[in-house]
Amino acid sequence: VVAEEGGIPPLVELLKDEAVGPHENATRALWHLSTTRENQLAIAAEGCLPPLVANLSAELDRAKWAAAALKALSTDCSENQLALARVGAIPQLAVLLGSESDETQLYAQGALLNIAVPQESRTAVVNSLVSLLEVRNAAAQMKAAESLALLAARSAENRTVIAQAGAIMPLVRLLGDGRNVSTSQVHAAAALGDLARSGESKQAIVQAGGVGPFVAMLLSHGEEAQTRAAIAVCHLAASTSAQQLIADADGIIHLVKLLSGSNLTAATHAAGALWHLESLASTKAVIVSAGGIAALVDLLGRIEGVEGASGQDAIAALLADLARERGSAKASIVHRGGIPHLVHLLEKGSPVAQKHASCAIWGLTTEPVYQKAVIEAGAVPFLVKLLSDQKAQGYAAAALNNLAHDAGARSKLMECGVV
Repeated sequence: VVAEEGGIPPLVELLKDEAVGPHENATRALWHLSTTRENQLAIAAEGCLPPLVANLSAELDRAKWAAAALKALSTDCSENQLALARVGAIPQLAVLLGSESDETQLYAQGALLNIAVPQESRTAVVNSLVSLLEVRNAAAQMKAAESLALLAARSAENRTVIAQAGAIMPLVRLLGDGRNVSTSQVHAAAALGDLARSGESKQAIVQAGGVGPFVAMLLSHGEEAQTRAAIAVCHLAASTSAQQLIADADGIIHLVKLLSGSNLTAATHAAGALWHLESLASTKAVIVSAGGIAALVDLLGRIEGVEGASGQDAIAALLADLARERGSAKASIVHRGGIPHLVHLLEKGSPVAQKHASCAIWGLTTEPVYQKAVIEAGAVPFLVKLLSDQKAQGYAAAALNNLAHDAGARSKLMECGVV
């Protein structure tokens, strides 16, 4: 109603009136009015953006409400996002990330993240945030790292811009030694964990010395820090240049410990990291000696039925490799109750998990003593079904071949139409 009755132009005029000075309540009114696209465009069309940007450098309360108004005006409005970049809002908003007021920080951060949506203004926002990582203002560093983490999580394009802006080295410096973890370290770890998805950024993080701090952070008592470190190590472990560094820092042992923790996200990413690290000769032995088989089987059971849970592919792959090993690994998987969980993957797992579960059952059934347990767990119908799956059919056929040596199993195979 305020907009329909012509309230926007006089409110904007109050902001422009240099004789009277900017009105805090006019700013707040415009903030509340900026909840619809029509109002956002109407307010900007009245020339409101430059005086609001000018108010960002005013005393604390005026700056706070100006930042709030700019955040609202730029939410889901590309026209205003680009216009704010043109009138110099980015450096002013970046300064406010170090404000003494938490509210002001949040409003300024929200506005910057909005302005970073269009490709044309994204690089300028990222460059401002990266420059803040080097300033001696803990609040500014923290909010800059958090903002970069939020942008990195949005898209691959954002991650490329952040890496090209030179963010990796200062973010790694923010990690410190990975101990006594602060909020800034967690945000830096979150940003680096997303950046580590790309091959070039993996190498840059390794070269900047990021592996050691991340491995140390795996031992953090804080769940968020632990999670961010596990995600980063999982991505870094896919790089051959990082693998030995992770092992040399006792990373394999730390990752095995995470498998049993209550933090499921960290545990599943730890499994993913161990999967990548299997190319190292020492990995399997360390997993076995550290009690990793029981932890992997238990973790597989914990994530069964958890909607959106990841990690099944990696856990199944690890168990498949261990099930083909000679020695006590097979017995450990069976005695811990691994067979029913593997059969569950045959039925409901992803195509990759089904392939690895078939491989694990093949490895277990090379020992006749375990064949009956596999049959009783109901594996045969699912293995027969997987004979028509190109990914899993080889392992499924190999497992069925092992089972077919048992006279009692052959009738079950015939019932399921194996021929």
